[in-house]
Amino acid sequence: MQLTYTLKRKRSEKPQTVTAEAVTLAFDAQDVLAFVELSGPTSAIRAIWAELMRGRSRTASDVPDHTKIKFTYKGHDTVLKLAAKTRYLTRNLGGNIIVMHPGFDVTKRTHMMGGDLETPSPYFLDSFRHVCTTIPVLSEWNAKLWKLGLERKAIKPLISFGSYNFWYIVPGNRNDTWKEIVKEVVTTTSIKGE
Repeated sequence: MQLTYTLKRKRSEKPQTVTAEAVTLAFDAQDVLAFVELSGPTSAIRAIWAELMRGRSRTASDVPDHTKIKFTYKGHDTVLKLAAKTRYLTRNLGGNIIVMHPGFDVTKRTHMMGGDLETPSPYFLDSFRHVCTTIPVLSEWNAKLWKLGLERKAIKPLISFGSYNFWYIVPGNRNDTWKEIVKEVVTTTSIKGE
């Protein structure tokens, strides 16, 4: 999977195309970037990283910021956007750079990776407890909560390329769906006393 960026430092300069590989990439249905791991020549990944970081923390706009970063997969091009009013997180992993939505941070937990349509993400229950409800839930409810969350669109799959699936969990304070899901799980599950 390739990410390309056309770099033009000076008006008189000929544009230069910088290319790096996306080892892993995830974005939502509106092409807003959630996660990318960049690999390739250091100068290329730093140029693409700089374009991704450009201006995001300075803007107060509610509109996603279009970058000049183009993602190409099987001949199809997608111009990635950055979430509005969002400062993305950066991590180094060996020679690679990871850029991710702050929802992956342990203080937010709205974004997670791993799992599939049948098996919950290993981060799901912690994320759920953090962002969805103050109601205590049992670990045994993990699979039921996951399944109902997906069915009712309270967990949204992100478009993912690479080794992992990525997900967005709709916070409980924005969504009464989670209260209904917990209520359904509680009423349909027997709790064994000791």
